[in-house]
Amino acid sequence: MAALLRIGVFSAALFGTVLSGPILLGTRGVAAPPSEGKPEKPTTPEAAAREKLSEKGIRVSHAGLSLVDEKELARALNEANTLKRKLVTAAREQQGAEGEIEDLQAALRLRLQDSVALNTQLTNVRNNPVAYNQIVAEINANNGAMRLIDQQQQECKKNLDVVRKKANGAQETYVAQIAEIRTLVDKLSQRYKDLKEDADAQKALAEWNQAANTSLEIKPSSYFLSSIKKLQVLEKTVDSEKIPLRREGNSYYATVVVNGKQPQEMVVDTGASSVVLPYNVAMECGVKPDDSSIPVEATIADGSKVKAKLVTLDSVRIGKFKAEKVECAVLPEGAKNAPTLLGMTYLSRFKFSIDGTELVLSQIVDDHASPKPKKARATKSTRKPRKIEAQQAPSEPGS
Repeated sequence: MAALLRIGVFSAALFGTVLSGPILLGTRGVAAPPSEGKPEKPTTPEAAAREKLSEKGIRVSHAGLSLVDEKELARALNEANTLKRKLVTAAREQQGAEGEIEDLQAALRLRLQDSVALNTQLTNVRNNPVAYNQIVAEINANNGAMRLIDQQQQECKKNLDVVRKKANGAQETYVAQIAEIRTLVDKLSQRYKDLKEDADAQKALAEWNQAANTSLEIKPSSYFLSSIKKLQVLEKTVDSEKIPLRREGNSYYATVVVNGKQPQEMVVDTGASSVVLPYNVAMECGVKPDDSSIPVEATIADGSKVKAKLVTLDSVRIGKFKAEKVECAVLPEGAKNAPTLLGMTYLSRFKFSIDGTELVLSQIVDDHASPKPKKARATKSTRKPRKIEAQQAPSEPGS
């Protein structure tokens, strides 16, 4: 009996030890962990050819081929459509603000007509105190109404300036997006041409055609061709010679892109012989004068004279009108309140006029016919500073 008990205890201890130890299972039915290291190479000729084409930036399927970068084109077109909707909304807001001012101006004209009529009546009733006093009261009420309308006009004009600035910004952003899409389309077109001459790409495509039983060739995809047509439609929407301006007092502001940087609002100043940038704006546009820059004397809006530096901007663009190698005067850091001026070194590249609140540009002048910009000297200039007029004058129509 004691022996049987010892055997049972021994068996239980052994059984407990087995249960408390690690459980070992066979590999049958259990998924093996993913292997580390490089991924396995394609196992079929079709997959191998697809990988080679992918290395060339080509996406291929049984339906056809396209460039991988066409995804970027699709995103850019979608963004352009979004910007176009924002531009339409901003334009409608501007039209609404302009309509409010027109309505107030019409109401003011009627009040002025009433004023003339009441004053005429007043001269005819000087001997009738009751009628005289009644008309005087009507004149006073009419004058009060005109003052109220004038106050409303001033508020509406301030609102119009804000709305117009918003519309100008939306226009510039939209135009820049269209230009970016055009650059991308041109890049993809060239890529298709290069791939057509690429022996490795042609070899990979031949391997694909044989493996997939297709007869594809390297040429612009149907999506790419349709995207070009969409771009052409979008480009027509910005193919305008009229640039909207924002008026503030006697000054007209245009949205200008300098050196392809952030758009800047600049005063369109036909009295300024050069484009003029305050120091901080020049820094934002990536323009930094140095000791080799030619010194100039600039007269700013308040009549004071400051020593500026003459530099050459890579580009200045308003809408679709772009001029390269534009002479510009950069004001010193001390000229804190000086305006940013769009002067004649840009405007003279075009025939231009100001029509109401629009800058009309036309007939782009060949850059080769314009004066060549002066080259910066390698050493500090010892030339006597020359004068440059940068006065902020009311923008009159010019050409």
